[in-house]
Amino acid sequence: RRGVDEPRAAAADARGAGVVASPDAAAGEAFALEFEPPCGRVHTFEGTLRPSTGADVPLDATQFVLRGSTLRNTKLALGVVAYTGRDTRLVRNARETPSKLSELERIVNNMVFFILGCMVAMTSASCITYVIWFASAKKNLWYMCYRYNAGSVPELFRENCKSDENYSPGSTWPTFFILFNNFVPISLYVTIELINFVQARYVDEDLEMYDESQDTPVRARTSNMNADLGMIAHVFSDKTGTLTQNVMTFRMCAAGGVSYGGPDHPLSEMRAEIASTDCAARDLATIMGVCHTVVPEKNEQGEVEYRAESPDEEALVDGAAQLGLAFATRDPAGITLDAFDGERRYAVLAVLPFDSARKRMSTLVRTPDGVARLMCKGADNIVLGLAKEGDEGCAKAGGRDVLQKALADFATEGLRTLVLAQRDLTDDECAAFQKRWRAAETAAGKGVDRAKLLAEAAATVERDLEVVGATAIEDKLQDGAPDTIAELAKAGIKLWVLTGDKV
Repeated sequence: RRGVDEPRAAAADARGAGVVASPDAAAGEAFALEFEPPCGRVHTFEGTLRPSTGADVPLDATQFVLRGSTLRNTKLALGVVAYTGRDTRLVRNARETPSKLSELERIVNNMVFFILGCMVAMTSASCITYVIWFASAKKNLWYMCYRYNAGSVPELFRENCKSDENYSPGSTWPTFFILFNNFVPISLYVTIELINFVQARYVDEDLEMYDESQDTPVRARTSNMNADLGMIAHVFSDKTGTLTQNVMTFRMCAAGGVSYGGPDHPLSEMRAEIASTDCAARDLATIMGVCHTVVPEKNEQGEVEYRAESPDEEALVDGAAQLGLAFATRDPAGITLDAFDGERRYAVLAVLPFDSARKRMSTLVRTPDGVARLMCKGADNIVLGLAKEGDEGCAKAGGRDVLQKALADFATEGLRTLVLAQRDLTDDECAAFQKRWRAAETAAGKGVDRAKLLAEAAATVERDLEVVGATAIEDKLQDGAPDTIAELAKAGIKLWVLTGDKV
């Protein structure tokens, strides 16, 4: 079952908030829902909710729940069924169950089919040979009741042959096929299964694969895959969550030409600087605490816990709290930070979500001072490419060369890096962008490419950015991962790792 967390719904920035406040309010409302036709894409959705009164509400994957999903941290939800039966996304995305035969079994099966083919050929050749021979030798086969009426045939044979049935020579084909059945290696299957069973027992009793911390031994759930393990020559692996623990921790950052988090400049020094002066470090921490889709939630002990779509975002929000700008609340109107000088309220005007193509996320907010500001975070090559030309775009970060050196140092330590930037907009620029962004969000109809329209709208504000600094997050390797990689190398297995980290 696929769980749907509250952060995804909250990340929709309350675009549908206020349309229906309660089930009773929905009784007198009329709605029209326009959305894309049935397809097999389970990670995207495009639609528009058109109420009888009020503005249109854009719908995307954050409001779309797949069949069989579970809503958590949700007391009440009003919805409408978009697809049913064979038109549901899961059914459209379904594929045939792949074969679970091992490579050895496939080879043996192909050998058996080849042997059966040879048997058919041999049987047919034998049958044809027999027919040819029978045509020439039939006159001498009176003792088999062929031409038994000849005068030289004893009377006893003729009497017995009168009650016998004669078969055509072609009917001997099944006879030859049965005679050749010993060519099929039926016992080979039994031998292979016995070997696989014994090998599976060896795996179950292997103490080197016993996990003492969880008291869990290895279990070979299927025995027919043992031979495939010995054929592996390449391993293609993801890094995050596979080689690493997927537990992100904020470790270091760079702002104003200084790298914090090391022995020379600890994070406590940065925290003190943020509390005393309005500097690049404060701008960096503010972006960390505002530009995200995290939802705060209080547990039974009254402590605030963060619910995030990704552990990276949670680590950045935790880092902002360590630096003195704690993310406190989120509501449809904006975000509140607990700072040194009291609460700071940021009105969220638009959220430009992260995706694999953009490689960045931006949030348009109105600061407590009333300034419309775009806050952006993303991959270094993307954000630096959107910055102002020359050193002006990286002045707050201490210069482009200084920032690049800090990023290289972070990458050498094996840390995950992000570059943070911002840009102040005039009220006219902000109003124009919101209008264009809203039109792109609610665009619908045949031939309308909403993703392209959103990208074009985002490009109007995600430019001439002022880079503030960079962050570095640690994702520790799994226990024993280096030793495992070394053992794979000894076995001649080549390991390929897919990662988006800077290397």
